[in-house]
Amino acid sequence: NHVYFPSAKEKEFGRKKLEDSKMEKEKELWACRMPERLSKEEEKKVVGSVTRDNPSKYHEASSCPITRELEVKLEAISLAVTKEDYGNSFFEDGTYVCTQCGHLLYSSEAKFKGPCLWPSFREGIVDSALHIIDVEKYNNYTCPVGELYCGKCHLFVGHRFLDGKEHGDDHERAGWRHCVLSLSIQHQKHSTERRPPFGNEELTLKGESDRWEMIWSGGLSVGDRWDTGVPSPMLVKLLNDDTLPKGKVLVPGCGRGYAPIEFAKHGYEALGVDISDTAVKQAHDFIQTQDLPGLSGSVKVELRSFFELSDKFNVVYDYTFLCAMDPEARNRWADQMRAIVADDGELVTMIFPIREKEGGPPYQMSIELVQSLLEPRGFKSIYLEMVPDDLCHKGREGATALGRWVLA
Repeated sequence: NHVYFPSAKEKEFGRKKLEDSKMEKEKELWACRMPERLSKEEEKKVVGSVTRDNPSKYHEASSCPITRELEVKLEAISLAVTKEDYGNSFFEDGTYVCTQCGHLLYSSEAKFKGPCLWPSFREGIVDSALHIIDVEKYNNYTCPVGELYCGKCHLFVGHRFLDGKEHGDDHERAGWRHCVLSLSIQHQKHSTERRPPFGNEELTLKGESDRWEMIWSGGLSVGDRWDTGVPSPMLVKLLNDDTLPKGKVLVPGCGRGYAPIEFAKHGYEALGVDISDTAVKQAHDFIQTQDLPGLSGSVKVELRSFFELSDKFNVVYDYTFLCAMDPEARNRWADQMRAIVADDGELVTMIFPIREKEGGPPYQMSIELVQSLLEPRGFKSIYLEMVPDDLCHKGREGATALGRWVLA
């Protein structure tokens, strides 16, 4: 039996053919069109005076809706100027704003490693952040596709594809993949300890940032960002087990009012407060949609600052309130908790997020941090443990602790 051994030249030819075949399959899989390669002369002509610091000519070349010719031009300029510097090697904490008008578009939390050189995000920071035009066909894509524009000035931002799960996003909200031009967005870095990138600094340092009204008024849907759509499963268990003091309860930073409603269902006189006017209106609307026959308690949601309250409460429930506050305001938070928790009352803290992270909000939390704030003010813990995964909101497993505190 004759055994044939291919020559080195034949091996090399076979290897290149296999690589070419793999490349074609990958091109078909990703269907991602690369920007057209330009000569040095063409690039100089197209880019002109555009720089990262002065992209005005790039903005002037945009239109809504975009044409194919303009899209190719914008892609070429963005690549030449930025080298797509916000691509798959850039994952700094912060937010991304429109380079033309400064409108807030994306959070770094929504960024993931995508299949091509463009930066990939799963969603805008709020529903209204982006103006989206669905398109019937784009290149070889068979999934739904949409054109992305700034929700305020309509600068062309990129495209979205309903293929995020297939192309690198393993987040629980994976679905859309926003493929974005780096020159249409500007990253704004959070500091490692404090100060969000927008809003009134004085209010922020006091723990009463106006950023929350900015986000709520921009359009925050049920289930979007921090809105969980339902009360904490851990809170529901506590109330069903009937282990908390009865009477008046306060929920600061209550948002749509999921927790105050749950307390009211269990016989409490529940008050939710929020400093966002839009959030309070959303809560009132949400309460009206709830079927609450024979409610044994009562529920109110008011536009008030947590720090201006002077009443005593039998229960105060903090869930993602402390973590949303600038670190400069933490001692003020602890002083106010000491002032409003009744002598025979209880402070319930859901401590989240307990994980390594830079900046915020939400800022990194820990059991030790909350202890250091409350124990010097006369609180002692009667329960302080991590919350079982099945009693956490989805996505918060292993990062949430329950602290129950009474005055010593």
